[in-house]
Amino acid sequence: PFDRVLYLKTLPGVSDLKVGELAVLARQSRERFFKKGEVLLKEGEEIQSVFLLVEGRVRVEKDGGVEMMAGPQDDVGTIHFLARSEGGVSAVAEADTLALEIPTAALLEILEDHFSIFLSFIRSFATLVYEHLLETPDGARKSIWSEDLHLPDRPLDLVEKMVLLRRSHIFNDVSLETIAQLASSMQQTTFAAGHRIWSAGEPADEVQLILRGTVQCEVEKTGNVFTAAAGYPLGNIESMAQQRRWYDAVAQTEVTVLRGNASRFVDAMEDQFDFAMTFLTAMAAGYLSYLRQSSVPIPSA
Repeated sequence: PFDRVLYLKTLPGVSDLKVGELAVLARQSRERFFKKGEVLLKEGEEIQSVFLLVEGRVRVEKDGGVEMMAGPQDDVGTIHFLARSEGGVSAVAEADTLALEIPTAALLEILEDHFSIFLSFIRSFATLVYEHLLETPDGARKSIWSEDLHLPDRPLDLVEKMVLLRRSHIFNDVSLETIAQLASSMQQTTFAAGHRIWSAGEPADEVQLILRGTVQCEVEKTGNVFTAAAGYPLGNIESMAQQRRWYDAVAQTEVTVLRGNASRFVDAMEDQFDFAMTFLTAMAAGYLSYLRQSSVPIPSA
């Protein structure tokens, strides 16, 4: 399947993979030709395959609305499958279309057996989210918790950090060993009101989970301002996308955070696939929700 490897090398989401890793994907794919009007996916049915378009054009719909018009180098069904989108989607060829089909069962097996490929999916989704967040409007950002935590007058101990992480559904199925490793690597820090936590353009290698207080974030590109409050994982998207900070972050009030290195989070995903898939699903589902609410056409992953 050398021609398939060469084609996969042109796709933004996986172009940085080694040839051997691309060959893994290529071996699990097969060429499919769809005439104009033929169906690739039916809404209401489980997504059994995803498609990488080589030629042609495909219309993807959900609940009667067009979610994307896919063309060469786009994929169809991937983000909806990984997000576990209820009811699937409809995908119909708008023109004669040549695609590479990968069964979803094979895709999951590849993601579990080849962490480098899995990580490329994470980076790809994170980059898509990052690019859209550059246009983020004014207002409050969604938080894991609805209010500040009642923290003791001392740093949290290991068990308390573990219990805290469990409050997020992402960590519900994570082993105690993995939770302990993550919690032990996170350091509690308090910033005074007015403290600049970071500036736009700085390297992003750390995530700061807000425990108490609010942070004012001014987006460099637009000048828009949003507020991050308790439960918000400050800096998680750009850290996963390996991009620079996209906003200035300044403590509005006294702010207490748990600081963790993004590489430790990646290590935890490599050690426990169920955790990794939960994180990937949450990222894909959140991205779909964000795009639908903002009425932005969904791009390829």
